[in-house]
Formats: sequence, structure tokens, C-alpha cells
Amino acid sequence: MIGRSRLQFGGSAQSTAITVVSLAMLIAAGVSNAYAQTRSATAAWIQVGTGPGPARVSVGAASDELGQPKQSPYCLSRGGFAQFESWNTDTSATGLTYQLPYLDPRRVYKLRAVLYHEGDSTWNADLRCDSGPWHRVKVAPCVPDTLWLQVPKALYKSDTRIIVEVARVTGGYVSLAKLKLFQVEEQPGDEGGVQSWGTGMTFVTRLRGCTPNPFAKGTLVNYELAQYGTVELTVHDVSGRLVQRLESGPRQRGFHAVRWDGTDGRGRVVPAGVYFVRFSAGGKVSTGRVTLVR
Repeated sequence: MIGRSRLQFGGSAQSTAITVVSLAMLIAAGVSNAYAQTRSATAAWIQVGTGPGPARVSVGAASDELGQPKQSPYCLSRGGFAQFESWNTDTSATGLTYQLPYLDPRRVYKLRAVLYHEGDSTWNADLRCDSGPWHRVKVAPCVPDTLWLQVPKALYKSDTRIIVEVARVTGGYVSLAKLKLFQVEEQPGDEGGVQSWGTGMTFVTRLRGCTPNPFAKGTLVNYELAQYGTVELTVHDVSGRLVQRLESGPRQRGFHAVRWDGTDGRGRVVPAGVYFVRFSAGGKVSTGRVTLVR
């Protein structure tokens, strides 16, 4: 069942010629510092992350372009699109394919993919970069599932691009809500190695915000831990009263996302309005604002 959504299959693949040609012309013309030029030329698809830390969204399929009637220029093939209350997704009965070009071979990248559907059971999908291994994602109904992948430099060292495939395994169709590349910095660790998740991934303990915001059915509260430690993540109303406790206990280092469905600790639906997410970990406390609409 696809509730409160608009689902379309059979959309034809759109050509990426405009983007590719415009950037290829820069390189063919011998423009110096080609990567800086290409990042400038694709500014419509580049976002810079907020807050401290080395990670930033550098190059990738703009999430705002997924799930739209006009196919993203990064998408090589899809079946159609779905527009839900909280998420828009590219869809296919078999698989989705994207090309993310102009990666700098000198840099390290991490890929984030968010899958979402509103079917009546858990669906399985596989995702991979180029000829790399497939990674299984299990997506429950109405609960976005995030997959992080380290992108090996060998995949983009020679051609400066990667192909991302998302294949349906079980369920009605494969449905992708977000696809982004994070450029990360390699930094020496205490023992001369790299403080990383996979390879070259560094972390800063911080609250990363809520997605989507505003929201109606549910939002993902995203946070990051520099090291293993105890996390307290709570939701409060404007008076400071505790509404919901989302996390309480030890968590591993890395990226985390917790869904809040707009209910209180007793499972009751809370009124529309402004709420505050309080994050406490590693001696750091921060607060983010989120708006619930009905």
C-alpha cells in the first residue's frame, strides 16, 4: 500500500549530456585547477555542511532533485518517482543507477544513501559502487534507512567518477530518497594511523540536525560521535518539559540517526508546534529546533 503518495512508473531516463559536456569543455580547454572549476560549475548540486569538523557534503546527487517529475541529471536510469508526505523518492521495479562525476583522486569520500517506502512489510535492497561488493539494506515501512559506504580511491582514481547501483531484492519496488557524497579529511591518529571509520573518516561529537524539518509523520534526528560513549538524546516542548527520550546509553563512534514519530513517552501523539532536541555526549551539550506540522 502506498499511502498519501503519488507514485509513477515508466518515466524515461534523462540524458546527463548538459552537465557532462559543460564540465568536459573546461577540462578539454586546459583550464587549470580543474576540480575547483568543476565544483564551481556544479554549484547547484553542492552543499556545504554546517558546524565544526572535517566532513562536508562535497559532490553528489542533490537530494532535492530525487523523487521529482524531472529526473536528476545524476540519474542514469529509474522507473519513476514517488512523493510521500515526508520524503520524495526515485523508484524502480528492478533497479536504479546513478553516475556521480568529477571526484578528486586526491580526496577521500563517503557515500550516504537513504532508502524509504510506505509498503506493508520490510523490503530488501542491495547497493554498490562500481564493481564493488553489494551491501544489503533492510527498509521497514515508513522508517527511512541510511547506509554509509566508504568509496575506495581505486574506483575513481582514473576516471574521477563512480557508478552507484541500487537493486530491488524483495518488496514492491526499490525506492531511494537521498544520495550524497561526503568529502572527508585524513588526519593522523594518536598512534600514527588514521582516525577513521573504514578509511579516512573522522568524526566530531555533535548534533547534526533533523531531516526532514518541518515534518509531519516522522523525522530523523542525526548525530555524530567521535568515540564510544554515553549518549542522551531527548525531545522537549517550548516550556522545557520532557516529551520523548530517544537515546539513553552507550553508543559506538560514527554517524547515528534516530527516528522521532511525533509521539510522547507514552505513545500519545503530541500537538503541532516547535520542539527542541537536546543532545548530550562526551561532555558536550547542544540543542536543535524541530517543527511538527499536522
